[in-house]
Amino acid sequence: MLQSNIRVKRSTSVLKELSQNQREKEKKPVRLNDRSLARLIPTRRENGNKSTFGKVLVVAGSQNMAGAAILAARAAFAAGCGMVMVLTDECNRVIMQTAVPEALLATYDGEIDTEVVENALEWASCVLIGPGLSTGDEARDLLDYVMQHSGRMPIVFDADALNIISEDESRMNFAGRKAIVTPHVGEMSRLVGMPISEIQSHMTETAEAFAAHHGITVLLKDAVSVISSPGRKTVENHTGNSGMATAGSGDVLAGLITGLVAQGMTNPDAAMVGAYMHGRAGEFAAMEKTEYSMTASDIIRHIPDVFALAFSHC
Repeated sequence: MLQSNIRVKRSTSVLKELSQNQREKEKKPVRLNDRSLARLIPTRRENGNKSTFGKVLVVAGSQNMAGAAILAARAAFAAGCGMVMVLTDECNRVIMQTAVPEALLATYDGEIDTEVVENALEWASCVLIGPGLSTGDEARDLLDYVMQHSGRMPIVFDADALNIISEDESRMNFAGRKAIVTPHVGEMSRLVGMPISEIQSHMTETAEAFAAHHGITVLLKDAVSVISSPGRKTVENHTGNSGMATAGSGDVLAGLITGLVAQGMTNPDAAMVGAYMHGRAGEFAAMEKTEYSMTASDIIRHIPDVFALAFSHC
C-alpha cells in the first residue's frame, strides 16, 4: 500500500507539471487521417521474401487462453509481416497449429525451457509479450527471461505482461529498451497507482509522463486513445466504435502493431498507425456486423480494407 501511495503522489505531481506546461505551450495532440496513413505504411520490396518483411515472436497464451495468441498472430500476419512464431504453453499446440497454420510454434510445459526461449529470441526481429499469458509463476519466469535476454530488440508489452510488471516496481525497468506499452486505463491505473477516473481526466498527461519517465512509446487505450513517445508530438486516435469493446480486440491491436514494427516502422509510428488501422478496421466491421455483433476476428478480416483505403489516396 505504501508503494502504491508513493506512486500516486509521484504520478500526480508529474501530471500537474505536465498539465501546466501543456497550457503554457498550448500544445494540442495531433490526429492521423486516411491520407497521412498512406504516407506512413511500409513499402513492399518487389524482390522481398518472407524474411525481408520481418519475424514476429508472439509470447502469449496459457491454459484456456489460446485465443489471445491466435488473434495476435493472425493480426501480425494481416499487418504484412513475413513470419510469426508463437511461444506458448504446450497445451495450446493442437489448437494453434489448427487455427494459425502459417505460424511457427515453440512451446514449454510445466516450466520454462530456457533453450527454447533463447532460440526463439535469436530467431525473431521483434517481440510481443503478454496476451493471454496469465500472471502465474510460469508467466512471471517467462517475462523475466524475455526482458533479460531480448537486448535491444523492439518489444511490445501488452495485457498480462503489464499486469505482472505492475505487481513489482523492480520489473518496471524499461531503460534503454525499444519498447511499446499498450495499457488500457485499468492497466495504466495499476502501473502508476492512480485511480482510473483520474487517468481518464488526464489521458494526454498520463501517457506523456509515463513515456518521458521510461523513455518508451506509450499507447494509452480508451474510447479515444493517446500515443506518446519522447521527442514526438502526442497523437490522439479517434477511429473505432463501441463494438470494439469486445474480448480479444486488444490482442488484435498488439499483434497489428508488432507486425508493423517487424517491417521496419519506428515504435512511435507503429503505435500510431496500428491504433488508427485497428479503429478503421473496426469501423468496417461495424458496417458489416453492427456494433452489437462484431467480434475481434471481424476486425482482423477488415484490416485489408484499411490498406486498400490507404492505397486509394496514393
